[in-house]
Amino acid sequence: MTRLPQLHWRCVTCNHTSFSGSSSSAVCRHCDSQYSLNKGVWECAGGFTPSGFTENRSEHLLDIERNHFWFEARDRLLRSKLLTLKRPKDQRLLELGCGSGRVLSTLAGEFAQSVGIEGHLGALNKAAKACPDSYLLHGNVLDTPLADEQFDWVVAFDVLEHVEAEAFLGEAFRLTRPGGCLLLSVPAFPMLWSHLDELAGHRCRYRLKQLNEELTLTGWQLRGHTYFQCLLFPLFAASRLLNRKTHPQLERKPPAGINRMLRAVNELEVNLFHRLPLPFGSSLIAWVGKPVTPDSKL
Repeated sequence: MTRLPQLHWRCVTCNHTSFSGSSSSAVCRHCDSQYSLNKGVWECAGGFTPSGFTENRSEHLLDIERNHFWFEARDRLLRSKLLTLKRPKDQRLLELGCGSGRVLSTLAGEFAQSVGIEGHLGALNKAAKACPDSYLLHGNVLDTPLADEQFDWVVAFDVLEHVEAEAFLGEAFRLTRPGGCLLLSVPAFPMLWSHLDELAGHRCRYRLKQLNEELTLTGWQLRGHTYFQCLLFPLFAASRLLNRKTHPQLERKPPAGINRMLRAVNELEVNLFHRLPLPFGSSLIAWVGKPVTPDSKL
């Protein structure tokens, strides 16, 4: 950890940003609150567990993400989109809700500093193995232990639908430097709402209009958007509409042969259309900017 660029802390107890410490601890000079490093994870919120996404659901997600057809192609699309938009001067990356570090591990090498914050320690322990050169923080994504305006990019993949939108987008705005960017993904189309969304702890599925309204309310400016899983959308929609109140095992854990076929379709979509704004899909991906104002400190 000592090789990494300095991380600028904020005390979640008293809001001060003056800290002392070493490579394995940080102590607030104002109230003596302490963050400590243990096995690659900074403990910044002892005992905290997110209310919008339970530990059981987190463990379930970690179990299915290893092989499920949906993840690999989507992750590649997100990486491609970020690296297409990234400028040479962009050196600091933060992922809010980094989970097991699945995406962060593919992005960390593109930035001088990469940081992931997550509320589930189980997921972070896996991220510590996947992202050895990143700062990994156990904390609340709505109230992070990080000082203002220190990141060029903030990313959040399928997190916003679990939390209070204004608080989350406002915190991301606080952490991003003027001129910096936010890349996020959310589940799309309210018509696809089903029992699976309830199990996952979603508060909604998004229309672009709703997402843009929430972003604008917190100061962000929409720069562009696309959808993911467009080619499979008819099949996905049929599954959701026919199984609104049930738990369709075929969608969550398809047989190996079907899983490979569906993965191939998603891979084809990403390979052919990753530079194009697709008109619909099961996931909505948006990138937004923080405006530069006359009093901004660039």
